[in-house]
Amino acid sequence: MSLKTKITLLMTVWLIFILACFNVFIYFFFIHLTTQSEGQLMWKKAATILSKVEIYNPNRWDDPGLLNEFLVTDELIRIIGPGDQIKLQVYSNEALLQKKVLFRTKNHLEVLKDGENRMIFVQVPIQVNNELVGMLEIGHLLNILDNYVEILVTVLAVTTGGAVILSLAGGFFYTRFLFRPIKHLANTMEAVQSSGLFRKLDMHQLSLSDELGQLGVTFNRMIGRLEKNFIRQQQFIEDASHELRTPLTVIESYSELLKRWGSTDPQLSEEAIEAIHSEAIRLRKMVSSLLQLVDFDREETANRELVDLVPLVQSTVNSLQHSFHRKIELTTEEERLFIEGDAQKLTQLMIILLDNAIKYSRKKIRVSLSDLGEHVRINVIDLGIGIAPEVIPRIFDRFYREDQARNRKTGGFGLGLAIAKKIVKVHGGSIRIRSKKALWTSIVVTFPKRFTKQALRDQDEKG
Repeated sequence: MSLKTKITLLMTVWLIFILACFNVFIYFFFIHLTTQSEGQLMWKKAATILSKVEIYNPNRWDDPGLLNEFLVTDELIRIIGPGDQIKLQVYSNEALLQKKVLFRTKNHLEVLKDGENRMIFVQVPIQVNNELVGMLEIGHLLNILDNYVEILVTVLAVTTGGAVILSLAGGFFYTRFLFRPIKHLANTMEAVQSSGLFRKLDMHQLSLSDELGQLGVTFNRMIGRLEKNFIRQQQFIEDASHELRTPLTVIESYSELLKRWGSTDPQLSEEAIEAIHSEAIRLRKMVSSLLQLVDFDREETANRELVDLVPLVQSTVNSLQHSFHRKIELTTEEERLFIEGDAQKLTQLMIILLDNAIKYSRKKIRVSLSDLGEHVRINVIDLGIGIAPEVIPRIFDRFYREDQARNRKTGGFGLGLAIAKKIVKVHGGSIRIRSKKALWTSIVVTFPKRFTKQALRDQDEKG
């Protein structure tokens, strides 16, 4: 059974239950209301009969004419004495005589159902000088009420049946309308599965104001993200294969030379060993960088501790100045500049940014640290070859290099800025590049300050 049919039947069963409860309530409320109304009329009639003086004279109870003037169709009037004795009785319908004679001492109303007849009886005491001498009983057939009840039951049955039929028809129509977006979603998912292509939902078939519309928006976002990741993965595999092919080809070529001529040509043997060693180191570095990117993809956050960026950046600048014999100028107005993060990864970030600046410029490199209140900014500027505007959006892609030949000479793999972006991301920061071709490049990194005052006090005590 389909979900659409289940929902329709469930709605119909629920409607039947509600209507049944409602019909039962109407049925008993109608009977109660009409019998109560009829009872009020009979109480008034009893009061009218008791207003007649002759009623209080037991000697007159053998005269039927005493009550005949009050008798109407389908009615019984009688006076009952102590010991359940009938003193006087008049009636216009024998069915009322089936009521058992019972002498009571207080007002009493009773509704009876005998076969097809519904009867109502009231009893009122007859007192003479505060002494109970008899009971006046009036009974009446509720034939009109039964007719009304039959009409009511017929109307309720017809309306209930009509409501159920309309509910089934409306339920199928409504669920068909309701499940149209779900069917569209299922068809789209099946098409994606069967074709292997990424397809999005047609939002014209969905309403953005309900949950199904929101589900469609979420599905399209998910498909868009999966498609983007799939394209990036394909590009990554192609780029990685391309990057790995060159050193592997070199190693294979030189190993074949060694195999053929290495034992007879010492110079060729030395050249081959050096090339194989160089390419092996290059492969190790590339694999290490790739593993770093994989680790960053798995990590949601970096190791959290308070890091003072001023000594961290100063130490990195001094180290690279000595290693590359290049002038790097650090400027900051802050003596201490704390952020919450991973000192090792932040050092790696600075090495990547400064290494790129050193590779692609020959002039002095400038680094500045600034406190922006809720954020910290690091700016690395080099006066080098610059970056073309159309290249900047792709500069953080894995293996992307604007000049493949020049980057191979410098030993780059096109992974440095991709790693830098991952480091910035796990610290909750942002990184952006501004550049002018053949003039300058500026990389701006912004980190939020996320630490408590207590953590800062603890750091002051340590320092």
